[in-house]
Amino acid sequence: MSTGNATFWALVVTVILGTAGFANSTVVTSVSERIEADFRAGKITMDDKILWQLASVKEPNAVPAEYRDLSTSVHFPGKSATAIFIEARKSWGEFSPATQTAVAEYLARPSGAYLFDSPGGQFKLHYNVTGPNAVPTADDNSNGVPDYIEKVADYCDSSWRTIVQNLGYMQPPSDGMIGGDSKYDIYFEEMQYYGYTSFESNGPNPWNDAVSWISLHRNFYNFPPNNDPEGNQWGAAKVTVAHEYFHAVQFAYDVYEALWWMEASSTWMEDVVFDVVNDNYNYLGSFFSSPQTALTDDSYHAYSSFIWNKFLEERLDTVSVKKIWGGCIYGTVYNATNDSLQSNYGYTFDSALAEFTSWNYITDYRDDGLHYEEGIYYDAVALAENRSSYPVTLHNCPVQPQGYGSAYILLQPGAATGNLIIRFDGADTRDWALYLIKSPAQNSHIIEKLPVASPTWITEDTVSNFESYVSVALIAVNLTQYSAPAAFAYSATVQDDYAVAAAFLSDTIGYSGYNHRLTMQVSNNGALDDVIRLQISDSLGWIALPIDTLLSLPSGADSTFPFNLPVPQGTSLSTRNTILTQIQSQNNPAKTATVRVSFVLTLQHGDADFSGAINILDVSYILSYLYKGGPAPQPVLVAGDFGCNSAVSILDVSSIIGNLYKGGPPSPCNPF
Repeated sequence: MSTGNATFWALVVTVILGTAGFANSTVVTSVSERIEADFRAGKITMDDKILWQLASVKEPNAVPAEYRDLSTSVHFPGKSATAIFIEARKSWGEFSPATQTAVAEYLARPSGAYLFDSPGGQFKLHYNVTGPNAVPTADDNSNGVPDYIEKVADYCDSSWRTIVQNLGYMQPPSDGMIGGDSKYDIYFEEMQYYGYTSFESNGPNPWNDAVSWISLHRNFYNFPPNNDPEGNQWGAAKVTVAHEYFHAVQFAYDVYEALWWMEASSTWMEDVVFDVVNDNYNYLGSFFSSPQTALTDDSYHAYSSFIWNKFLEERLDTVSVKKIWGGCIYGTVYNATNDSLQSNYGYTFDSALAEFTSWNYITDYRDDGLHYEEGIYYDAVALAENRSSYPVTLHNCPVQPQGYGSAYILLQPGAATGNLIIRFDGADTRDWALYLIKSPAQNSHIIEKLPVASPTWITEDTVSNFESYVSVALIAVNLTQYSAPAAFAYSATVQDDYAVAAAFLSDTIGYSGYNHRLTMQVSNNGALDDVIRLQISDSLGWIALPIDTLLSLPSGADSTFPFNLPVPQGTSLSTRNTILTQIQSQNNPAKTATVRVSFVLTLQHGDADFSGAINILDVSYILSYLYKGGPAPQPVLVAGDFGCNSAVSILDVSSIIGNLYKGGPPSPCNPF
């Protein structure tokens, strides 16, 4: 398929499907799903639902007008109506007698005035050349059989040879002589679908097998583009035959198997039988644009889930899907998949699903030629978030994956260098798997599965030399099947090879005349060991010899560095001194840090002589002031107010003596 055509039809699918929420039953993708949504909302009865859904296939004008006039409608045929016919048969006992009569008419085989047996002898084609269900009548070889019928017959034989003869799947149960003989019957109708396979009756085996027949579109004119060298019409016919015939084969195993698995398998089988056509590319947009939607979702999303079968085929082998279908005779597709993968390949459903999500990242421009064979033609998976500046603080991802859904977070280094540290915290009520994809180039990838386990589902991982990668992708997978969307949080920080930091650990206030002991903390926040140069000076020159020293610190280590700041006696309380600390990595001199703090002088209550210390001389000073006419306490009167009662008295003298000699408390006004 050309890039232009692929883009156009991806846009068409997006218009129909929207860009998110595919698992939500209210999302309208067709007339049939609009009817289904109203039924689930309790607006219509089961009888109405089945009748109108069957009518949407057989006679669209009989559907109520409100369903025919979909505002989101685009001329895009429905892929397969098989599920409608299965449900009609399965729910037969729930219908009223009148509804059963009407449904029976819809379930009846179409008429065909002409018959043609496929050259391989496995199929009988019933067709008309006039009327609303007429096939194209061109007959280039003039043998009386329309070329269209001959081509479709060849496609039927090719499908039988690949699926039954080569791959070894069971044939659909025989209908005896209902279509005229025991050959498998193919019919042709005008419809808004590629085709459908109708479940006609229970099969002969003691499991849920079923007899069936197939109806195909009568001409496949104006269908979506594909890569078939013969043209879009024949490509559409080929893949529809393969798709619907594989539904008939599925009915030999379990006609009631999960819809998503049936449709994913049939859409995959198109590619196995007619690899060149690639009509299924038209559906990939709904998968890659919404990876958070469950793989097991039964909506239109199921057609795009054929990518799961491609993974099983290319990661394991083509018969892996056949082995799972063999297990579906005895149990659910989940159990069959788990049992088959464990016994044959050493995987579980969960472990295979987790690895599958990593393959889904390596498509389109990221394709490396080592994963999906046709991955370069697939869409690029949608990202939940794309980050290129750090740190990314711990926060909930805006995309919450459903059970068997995933979310992709892209981390690009930008200007960051050093180690990328990723932290993940998943909801405790879910099981999680995590993958990390490190990409040295756009289409070169290193895939790692990260360890994460219950009960906390918390893990942390470090990517060394982040700058050496174009990007690092974190993939979070919700492995609790059929669960509702689940929240998870993540953070991303970058630790440089060399990074330094400093902090002032001491108070930034002091007393005049006091020799203050201050402390700096120096930190090596880099990923590597370092030698850090520390320089300390002050704006007023109180540090007579500015400090200049080297500290050897391992990665992640801190060191405290004490130093003295002698404040000259008599310095005014209004004085401000700036202490400047500068640190520098010696292994990468560009990595520096600077800390500036203002050192502010404060009054020391009890230091009446303004000497910088409280001692017996202050006792004498205050007594002289009180009783001998000596000078007032300096630099302000309340310097003598040791008790902080806004007055200087003999009580202050007693309190100072008690503090100095009797273990009494210090002044409550002083900060230290």
